[in-house]
Amino acid sequence: MTVKSLVVVSTLLLGTAAAADDAGGPRTGYFEIEMTPLEMVGEANSGSLAATLPPDEPISYQVYVPPEYSADDPPGVIVFVSSIRRGGPPRAWNPTLETRNLIWIGANGAGKTAHATERILKAIIAPFVLRKDYVVDLTRSYIGGYADGGIVACMVMKTRPEQFKGGIYLGGAEAWDETPAKIELIRRNRHAFVVGTNDPRLKDIQRVFNQFKRSGVENADLIKIRNYTNRIPPPEYFGRAIDYLDARPPADGG
Repeated sequence: MTVKSLVVVSTLLLGTAAAADDAGGPRTGYFEIEMTPLEMVGEANSGSLAATLPPDEPISYQVYVPPEYSADDPPGVIVFVSSIRRGGPPRAWNPTLETRNLIWIGANGAGKTAHATERILKAIIAPFVLRKDYVVDLTRSYIGGYADGGIVACMVMKTRPEQFKGGIYLGGAEAWDETPAKIELIRRNRHAFVVGTNDPRLKDIQRVFNQFKRSGVENADLIKIRNYTNRIPPPEYFGRAIDYLDARPPADGG
């Protein structure tokens, strides 16, 4: 994958979203949205993505918006890279999204059988799906993933630390071949690694966590789930990871 193909979507992602005009207000709860890259990012940017994401080919995302969504109290957003074809959250996690005031969005068909570049780009452009109808808190824009999706989430953070202010790497993470060009931004973000003590990937995740620390990433936490294997973490551990990211000092919010 080329660096150019991963950074074509730039400052547009840092703009604010607009609330929906229809009388019923923006949709809440769990639902799916399909949009083409052309609709999401416009002709110039979608053309740059065309080698991986055809401009006119719809991309399906699964979204969960807390029922109490309000533009007056903008929620954060977690873009999640699934390890399976389904992009939505485990239903047991919905209350956590509600109490933390977070919108979830994840691409369908972007599981482990999809190419890494496709998975990365679908995550990077995901916020464009929301910007028409929702006002969001961009200081709480997070990337996350489970298993191989956690590895992809690390790749996204390496590429877009100015866009995603924190990362949650659940049962999967990737070490750097060399120090990322945007290491200073990565250091300013917060990172939560979550893994079971009986997970065969524990040593790999510990190694990546240690590399983050050696690279000067002080805002990183390793959350171990005692006597747990390689399964989706219980809601309380997902919530604990969110709380760690949310502890980011306001002065760093940008």
